[in-house]
Amino acid sequence: MGLKKAQITVFIILGLLLVIGVSIYLYMTQSAVQKGLPPSVLEAPVEIRPVVQYITDCLAEAGEGAIIRIGAGGGYIDVKSRGARVNQIDPTEGDALQFAPGSNLTIPYWWYLKSPNNCVGACEFGSMKPPLLRESGQNSIENQLDEAVAEAVRECTINFTSLSRQGFAIIPEGKPMVTTTIGTTGVTFLLDYPLSITREGQEFRQQNYGTHVSVQLTEMYSMASELAQLEANPKYTYLERHMQQVIDSFTGLQDGGLPPVAYATFDLDNGKRWVKEDVHRQVRSLITTYVPMLQVWGAKNQILLEAPADAEYPDLWNRLYNLNMLIPLKDNHPQFEVRFASPDWWREHFNLNCRGQICAPDSMVNTYGFPFGFQKYNFAYSYSVPVLIEIRDPTAFANKGFVFQYAMEANVRDNEPFTILGYENPWDEFTKDFSPVAPGASMICDMEQRTGSTVTVNVVDAAGKPVDAAISFACGEENCAIGPTKGGTLTTKFPRCAGGDISAVVAERYGQSVPVNTHDEDTKTVTVVSYPITELRADFDRVQYVKTAGGWIFNPTRVDKLRGDQIVVMMARDGRQGDQPYAASVEMCGTPGDNTLGVARLVPGNYTVSTISMYHEKLAFLPQKRCVDSFCYTIPDKEMSFGKEGATCASGNPMLLGSSEFHWEVTPEMLASGNTLMFKSLVAAIDQVPEATREIEDMDIISELQDASVAYQQYLLPEVVRR
Repeated sequence: MGLKKAQITVFIILGLLLVIGVSIYLYMTQSAVQKGLPPSVLEAPVEIRPVVQYITDCLAEAGEGAIIRIGAGGGYIDVKSRGARVNQIDPTEGDALQFAPGSNLTIPYWWYLKSPNNCVGACEFGSMKPPLLRESGQNSIENQLDEAVAEAVRECTINFTSLSRQGFAIIPEGKPMVTTTIGTTGVTFLLDYPLSITREGQEFRQQNYGTHVSVQLTEMYSMASELAQLEANPKYTYLERHMQQVIDSFTGLQDGGLPPVAYATFDLDNGKRWVKEDVHRQVRSLITTYVPMLQVWGAKNQILLEAPADAEYPDLWNRLYNLNMLIPLKDNHPQFEVRFASPDWWREHFNLNCRGQICAPDSMVNTYGFPFGFQKYNFAYSYSVPVLIEIRDPTAFANKGFVFQYAMEANVRDNEPFTILGYENPWDEFTKDFSPVAPGASMICDMEQRTGSTVTVNVVDAAGKPVDAAISFACGEENCAIGPTKGGTLTTKFPRCAGGDISAVVAERYGQSVPVNTHDEDTKTVTVVSYPITELRADFDRVQYVKTAGGWIFNPTRVDKLRGDQIVVMMARDGRQGDQPYAASVEMCGTPGDNTLGVARLVPGNYTVSTISMYHEKLAFLPQKRCVDSFCYTIPDKEMSFGKEGATCASGNPMLLGSSEFHWEVTPEMLASGNTLMFKSLVAAIDQVPEATREIEDMDIISELQDASVAYQQYLLPEVVRR
């Protein structure tokens, strides 16, 4: 009995010692890990732990750096090396975006129109979204991290200089190989790097190392995928619907309004007109301003907005900003912030169904018998816009923060989202519907296709001085970014093309395109002249049709503008096919102190100039009796009046006095000769006819003025003067 008790006591003591030993080991291990010593260090012999610690630190730093690069590059260390095309001139004609001018960072599109922007019929959409895990396909994030971290470890362990000073002799017996595992709580890196380590006559071998980076990459990737999936689904297309809703909200005939999508008026004039490039700039500004207002439901930075106290329709305001701008996801992600942006340096594709650069309604004005007018506004907006989506974890990497960002392309054609057909369930597995562009899928803009002529491009100003610019090359429907000049010159190989165009892009300057054939291997030199945009003050005088006893006649003598006069001038540059479009507009009033002077921004070239002249002071037509045989009637049946007493340019009901259209050549010498651009407002001087003798038939002359402006063009050409 005593012997059994003694045996039991021994087993209890041994068990306690074992528990204490394991506890001490676990405590020491946990303490060491908390102090930055991973298990790979603890398992190494004490003599070589400095070496193992050094390599483990290198592995951790390389892993964190590679993850940050993956996040910044939309799932890629370098998307261009994976077959993506980048078009710096037309960003929506590539597979990826240059993040900012001069930046080396490239952002892939996770959803975009892969076909050219002007495609019709069977247009193809695509995605550069990479798989997360290696078993899901090529270009996976895990595989990219393997390569990037292994290369970083190789670089930081070259010669082991700092360890050599501590007496270690280290000889690699193989290349560093990394295996990345992306899990739900973070990313684990296992390094296989066999080393022979000698110190003070002792030799050791060490091969395996490991580290774990706590970052929620899996959940961020999943959230990014769901946002892209919703955008690609025709039932949602939240980017397109948001943009078109914003544009619709700003259309109208009010000052600053965009051309309406559908509207009609019944006025005795030719309706309102816009310059297409001005509309483009306004749409660009609206997109830049309102895209960041999109929010993701349940994100960390999602907030409910309150209607301002002076909002006329607070319920509508709340619906617009708190419902229409909210993107619902299946799950909330309260730890992540989500932001949307479309910077103005990303040039979008834009088109509007205008007649050249002038956007005007379909109109009809009848001045015979009972006068009436009709204007029909039906404008179709088409555009492709790059949008950046940023998902941020502000607590990652010890509160330094981690960003995962990528791009998508919003496509609208004729006011409707342009989408892929046959798309059903928005919650299908994302990778079933998308596949990365395969490496080697080349088009004319690819570097491999630059097998044509070697061209030296010289960019100069009007005086022949060099100007640095970004050179682009257009061939058919494609526009390729070739590269920047240095000292105004770039010499490089171009893609093969018969009938291409070389352009120079410089901010606040205009460069005319130069045709060139690059289908052979000859050496060529082209010169592109880049003109500064010249800003001039603008003013105007009247040139009148006057009423005489014999009828209305043209009087070429210029007279001062009158109180109530208004002129709207639209100037569209007539370029050859391939030229960059350019247009300018000016709106001026004759009322002293009320925006009398406008501003015109011009470059040399040939322009089509259109003017509309209106009168805002009160102008009335009194009822007058007319008799045909024995039948008599009164026209108008009651006083018809336009404008109002003491009106400015905003009377609300001006009288159209005339319009003109003519061609005008602008030279560099002309722009340098003065500081003020004087326009001539062609008007039918109905306001000068005494009210008692003013007849409704006098309005007939207005419809003849535009045709007459061609015959009398020499009297209507603007002049640059110095004041």
